[in-house]
Amino acid sequence: MDQEQTPDASRIAHFSRIAIGEGGETELQSRFDTLIHAFEVVQSVDVPSAKDLLKPHCKDDLRPDKSDDSLGSSKALGNAPQSHEGHFRVPPVLS
Repeated sequence: MDQEQTPDASRIAHFSRIAIGEGGETELQSRFDTLIHAFEVVQSVDVPSAKDLLKPHCKDDLRPDKSDDSLGSSKALGNAPQSHEGHFRVPPVLS
């Protein structure tokens, strides 16, 4: 990847809301450059015999769908600490 396409560390840090201190931009840019180089090396490997992995599962690999008896809401709510109108009641997470 040429210099024009190399990600700018300060711009990425700004958009990612990462605070980088004095001198941190140089270190971050160095890490980005190393990472980009690693991707370039991986992309340059010629693997003509590799199988297509875009669709890792074929239809034949999946089990058939079948319906089973449901637990039912009364049994499901039977052990719930609290319920209300057929639903689980949980304490509020945000106040």
